[in-house]
Amino acid sequence: MAPQIRLTDVTLRDGLQDEARTVPTASKVDLALGLLDAGFRSLEVGAFVRPDRVPQLADTAEVLARLPRRDGTCLSVLAFTPGGARRALDAGADEIRLVVSASQAHSTANAGASIDVALRRLEDAARVVTAARHPPRLVGAIAAAFLCPVDGPTPTGTLAAIATRLRAAGVERLSLADTLGAAGPPAVAAGVRTVREAAPGVSIGLHLHDTYGRALANAWVGYEAGVVDFDAALGGLGGCPFMPGAAGNVAAEDLLGLMDSAGLTTGIDAGALLGLLPSLAALVGHPVGSRVSRAPAPVPAATPVADDGGLSPASGTSS
Repeated sequence: MAPQIRLTDVTLRDGLQDEARTVPTASKVDLALGLLDAGFRSLEVGAFVRPDRVPQLADTAEVLARLPRRDGTCLSVLAFTPGGARRALDAGADEIRLVVSASQAHSTANAGASIDVALRRLEDAARVVTAARHPPRLVGAIAAAFLCPVDGPTPTGTLAAIATRLRAAGVERLSLADTLGAAGPPAVAAGVRTVREAAPGVSIGLHLHDTYGRALANAWVGYEAGVVDFDAALGGLGGCPFMPGAAGNVAAEDLLGLMDSAGLTTGIDAGALLGLLPSLAALVGHPVGSRVSRAPAPVPAATPVADDGGLSPASGTSS
């Protein structure tokens, strides 16, 4: 039996963080409720970071406070520092993602520190979380896990060293991000293999951007390597303000379409998801969409059929 695929929608965090128009808190809550009603059981709803650097996410605590807690759902937030982790605990997040970059240039731009200094902050943040009376799930998110426009390809030794330290800090999952959206399937396969060897027993997820149209291929390679946790954003929104050239995330509806076409179970209603696109476009003030949203009605997943030995007599010779 094929494993259950867990899709986490990151629209409210990664999708909105680089948008010019500020989305009201109430509208974020409505969007989150729509995503939950469509079948998502995991949402990344914001981040506890400096509001002067990422003003779109300044209301993360209020968004969390307004969202109902449903059985089996996970409301996740992102943090870089012990202070951010404390704020996430106080806000009642179900999952805290501690982010570090595998690129020195990106780490300096994104976290204002070298990889080593940023990792030490994350280790302190992890101690804050694990010391809580009822600690939420702890995820280690590795940005620029495969490639950086400044530093080039990420050395597997760097990726392995970061994964080892995050595992020791107590993370339950490691999420590998193609922040630039330029990695190819061989790099993703190698990265997953490297992290699995460096951090045995820790599950692996993928956070894929789609700058060069490779995200779906990378997702499938990840699935074939045993990955079942994937991030995506409605309408392909997103980008990193501290990664030159980075474009949006893989569109949730495209990734869902890929999984549906392979007969994999996600629990998400494609029609309900597509129905959220017009309101999202109105919120951000520009068109959003994806391959699936522009395509004709979806067809059922293909079922393999026995080889009949060639063209049947009824098929004729016309093309």
